[in-house]
Amino acid sequence: MARLSIFVAVALAILTGCAKDVSYVAPTKANLLDPLPSKALVYLLRSPYDSTTLTVFVDGKKVATLPSEHYTAISLEPGTHDFKTEVSAFLRSENIPHQALEVQANKRYFLAMPAPEKKTISGISAVAPIGGIPIPIIGPHAVETGATRAWEGITEADSHWFIFYTKPSAPEPDAL
Repeated sequence: MARLSIFVAVALAILTGCAKDVSYVAPTKANLLDPLPSKALVYLLRSPYDSTTLTVFVDGKKVATLPSEHYTAISLEPGTHDFKTEVSAFLRSENIPHQALEVQANKRYFLAMPAPEKKTISGISAVAPIGGIPIPIIGPHAVETGATRAWEGITEADSHWFIFYTKPSAPEPDAL
């Protein structure tokens, strides 16, 4: 019995003496690609909070389909390029206004598409047929505020957050 008490005391001393107050520190740098020689590299980053799929066209050519929680990088010639984005979600679609982006050779650019703003409202959230009669169910539900979505230029430092919380997606085969 004495041996067990000594063993427990020594084990507790070792465990408590070695324990450190180590808190989690999120990584701060993502491994970014470098642009191809004489080309620009444009990262298209999605918010991890957006459940839609984006289809991106540059100068009228489809360059990427980005499901929820994905990002990609495309290579472009220097100059001004027209970005058109279509949003598709269950039972609805949305066209995001065209945007122009001027790029320079041997530089990286970061465009982020934020999730649409939502607010919670109370009202009819569903209809349930009870005894053949449609009965409205009142309760809170989320609705989009209607704010227009658009690509936003962000800094390289800010891009790391998007890259850590989303997954890479390959661009269209001829988009590089």
